Amino acid sequence: MLAACQVLIIGLLLLFFFRPVTLLLLLPASEAGMWEQIIQDFHQENPRIRLLTITGDNTTDEMEAIYNIDSKQPQPSYDLIYIDLIWVRSFAAAGKLKDLTNLVSESELTNFLPEDVRVGQYQDKLYWLPLRSDVGVLYYREDLLEQAGYDRPPQTFQELLEMSQQIQSQGLADWGYIWQGRQYEGLVAMFQEILAGYGGFWMDQDTQEIGLDQPPALEAVKFLQTMIQEGISPPEVRSYNEDASFNRFAEGDTVFLRNWPYIQPRLEQTDTVRSRVKIAPMVHAPGRTSAPCKGGWGFGISSKSNLRRTRAAWRAIQFFTREDSQRKLILESGYLPSRRSLFSDRALEEKFPALPDLYTAVQNSAPRPLIPRYREASEILQRYLSDALNVPPTADSDQRVRNLMQNAAEETRHLLQSLRNGNYGNG
Repeated sequence: MLAACQVLIIGLLLLFFFRPVTLLLLLPASEAGMWEQIIQDFHQENPRIRLLTITGDNTTDEMEAIYNIDSKQPQPSYDLIYIDLIWVRSFAAAGKLKDLTNLVSESELTNFLPEDVRVGQYQDKLYWLPLRSDVGVLYYREDLLEQAGYDRPPQTFQELLEMSQQIQSQGLADWGYIWQGRQYEGLVAMFQEILAGYGGFWMDQDTQEIGLDQPPALEAVKFLQTMIQEGISPPEVRSYNEDASFNRFAEGDTVFLRNWPYIQPRLEQTDTVRSRVKIAPMVHAPGRTSAPCKGGWGFGISSKSNLRRTRAAWRAIQFFTREDSQRKLILESGYLPSRRSLFSDRALEEKFPALPDLYTAVQNSAPRPLIPRYREASEILQRYLSDALNVPPTADSDQRVRNLMQNAAEETRHLLQSLRNGNYGNG
């Protein structure tokens, strides 16, 4: 009887320890389709780990909110944390991510884009491994430029304005320039590029200086206001996110679009602009250089995951971030890889001819402020910038914009002072 009980207990233990591990993978709605095949491949190699995908919202803000709510549970639903790079340091500072430093060698990290790796580190420890990179780019209708007599895309803000007006005046397009003006994270990503193009900055990472109330910031706001006031951008651009701006551009009546590389395959699926759109670096002021905003997504592991689930999550991260898996994901989606070697990959170049040029853009890109309380910094800028873009053109409009940007700068300085005092927030 005792022997039978021992056999039963051993059998139950074996069933417990060798049963499949099920991990939930939260994905932005726009990415749901691109993961189907790669997850099937993962299951074939890892039959004891099951990945169930949960479709979240399209915006990074909503994804971050879902994880924040889940992390407060005694046993969170998500062991595998797939997040935008802007949230890594706030998650790490709040103790929501496991330290991955000892799980990946320094030599392996050199295979990834250096800036992507740096974003995943906090206080000299690694908490996040990049899957895909991203960078803001300027899309342009090559056919419309040629019809108007231009042999290259604009390089400066003034050229963008003048080309737009010229093409509009010829009746070739209704709108010149479409961008993301809604009050959300995409607004600050877009604005950072315009700001840097005028030689300004949002936050200096080394000195902690804030540049939102300096002349380049006011010039950047003025440029965006001018786009609307001169009829180059439609008034409703102030309500556009990435999808809305894509849809507007895809209607075929717009010359230029600021967006991310992943929409290029979607543009090629349209009847209106297929084979008519090219990619160029973001414009800038004379004497300045293009400084696109750095984006990207990758993986961390919940700090509350037990050993067994941590091992399963890490197995998934290793699989998804390796070269062959990234290649499949990029071919399917049009996103940029985080592995340097894939920017010169023949299969990827054949499908995305602009990839080598985008590698240069990625190298010249700048991340948004890498601070633990990034959400608060972003919301400050979103709020005041949105108000500034809605200031009507009156005699005192410049002063009103100046006051708004001064308020944004002062609130951001107070936030940084709070961080210096050790108040990292608790998410």
